[in-house]
Amino acid sequence: MQSNLDLTKAKQLINKSKIILAYVLLSTEEGQYVRVYKNDLLMMLENGADFDLDKFNLHEDGNLYIN
Repeated sequence: MQSNLDLTKAKQLINKSKIILAYVLLSTEEGQYVRVYKNDLLMMLENGADFDLDKFNLHEDGNLYIN
């Protein structure tokens, strides 16, 4: 279970971002960043999805990368 502080921080990062890119494994060894919609990600978090706030990285260009 995530703390309320982590959930709040994750939501802030999502709302501040221009776009969200999440790393997706396409094979055993290769992956690619794909665009994720804010509403979909927020809904997952609201429904109790487990996440690691350390994986959220908001770059200076406004793009949020999730590894």
